[in-house]
Amino acid sequence: KSNIDAAIMKEELQRKIDTWQPGDGSPQANLQDVLDRYKPSHSILECAEGYYNDLEPEQEDGPVYLRDIAVKMQEWAPEYDPRAHFGEDEGALVTKDQWFEYVFSVLNQLEEAAVIEAR
Repeated sequence: KSNIDAAIMKEELQRKIDTWQPGDGSPQANLQDVLDRYKPSHSILECAEGYYNDLEPEQEDGPVYLRDIAVKMQEWAPEYDPRAHFGEDEGALVTKDQWFEYVFSVLNQLEEAAVIEAR
């Protein structure tokens, strides 16, 4: 019975993924907003995705604890303390869109497209 419940939940989640709209507050819409604002190159996007997967979220594309990010950042780039960006609460959850924004704005020092276009 547990396998059936898991399959039903997966199907419901898939429907949500397939039906998001820009600005609807869904994880997909929030991530797309970040991508639209920063317009990262393909290599930067792949890098952000790869590092996110290395954080091993409990659910695919699910949030990650700040404490887990802090530990990994000590390995990857100790000069960047994620608490300076996300706050001191290591029990806080960081969503995928928040992670991507951190990678784009802090680690890759990208500016939002609107800022660049305004110049």
